[in-house]
Amino acid sequence: MNLKEVLSYDKDPELIMGDVIRVLVLCKGKLWLSEVIMEVAGFRRTLGEDPPKADDIKEAVRRLAKDNLVKVSRRLRADLSKSRGIADYIVELNVPPYMIWNISDNRLNRYIVIRNDVFRRALKRD
Repeated sequence: MNLKEVLSYDKDPELIMGDVIRVLVLCKGKLWLSEVIMEVAGFRRTLGEDPPKADDIKEAVRRLAKDNLVKVSRRLRADLSKSRGIADYIVELNVPPYMIWNISDNRLNRYIVIRNDVFRRALKRD
């Protein structure tokens, strides 16, 4: 599966794969798996959609890794409440972010418009 194909899906479970890519590019290409789950849920809520289940997001990440679009590696994530950290997986884009920005992606563009509008309104209140 190639990047353009993944971003073209419009139904779950494949749509989740595209949303993982979108969230990663918005977050500079790298997040902990636990963060990917939260960010995809937030991305979907921002677009007025129900968030997918965590297990479905994990499966999407697994499929993206199989297709070499992301890299996944087990690491220790720092946690101030634990002396040794927490085992988690780092998920990293395996394609340059410019490739994603160069694809005209309606979902990503719609999210950015909504996000910027929220930020603009918040700044006007302050």
